[in-house]
Amino acid sequence: MISLPRMYTGLRGGIERCPALSGFVSPALRGILSSLVITAGAACAAGAVLFAWSPAPLAFGAGAAISVLNLVHIARFVQAHMPERFTVALYFRLFFGFCARLVLTGIALYLLLVPCGLPAVPLLLGLGSTVAGIVVWSLSKMSGKFFKEA
Repeated sequence: MISLPRMYTGLRGGIERCPALSGFVSPALRGILSSLVITAGAACAAGAVLFAWSPAPLAFGAGAAISVLNLVHIARFVQAHMPERFTVALYFRLFFGFCARLVLTGIALYLLLVPCGLPAVPLLLGLGSTVAGIVVWSLSKMSGKFFKEA
């Protein structure tokens, strides 16, 4: 029988090597993104299975997926343009990208809330899961610096 931590580590390593995340230079960012992708994927899978009883897990998974996609696009833009000097054109591209993501996120949220009828609270909790995941990841990394293993 495969243990859960070993399975999670293997799954996370596979996700980190996938083409969507392989372009990120920072191993910390790849680790954060792979953990968030696993969380969103597990929530979506659980939501698809449990949808007959409650649409809440699917709403959470959809919110988490939207949030992870936004984070991936922001991180990709920052990584690609960080070495460049900030110019008016770069500010315009950053602003336009932000507005485009905001509009697409708004459209996705509208479609999930109104036509699909998913509950709003789990959807909003899913959107906040990225921030919570980053905080948990940061605290786990900080705890390794302050405490020695016995």
